Amino acid sequence: MGGNATNGVINIITKSSKETLGQHLEIAAGEHSYQEVSYRHGFTLDENTTARIFVKGVKSDYYYDNDDPWRSYRGGFRSDYQQGSNAVTLQFGGYHNVSEHDWENYNLATTPPQLIPTQLVDYSRGGTSA
Repeated sequence: MGGNATNGVINIITKSSKETLGQHLEIAAGEHSYQEVSYRHGFTLDENTTARIFVKGVKSDYYYDNDDPWRSYRGGFRSDYQQGSNAVTLQFGGYHNVSEHDWENYNLATTPPQLIPTQLVDYSRGGTSA
């Protein structure tokens, strides 16, 4: 990892749903109006199958010198089936991010240069499955 890293492999290992049974709630707050809420619920479907669902939301102004809001929401599901040496995992999820920024553009073709305030609203969303 680092600025000179190339051609690397990232291996992300997550816990099975069997390892996350029960409920977990986490609430956090901090500077720049940072607010975060996470909820996870793991449960047993039958003697060989477990599952979990999760949701997470983050909201913040992130920037020190202005109030440009940023919001991120995500959720998902994972199910694990294991019988003897046979195992199957099914998981899917999605996210939605919103970021708003105030920009100042200048028209240099006018005398004096004219300030043109612009608001950029950036959305990104997607999903995953495996």
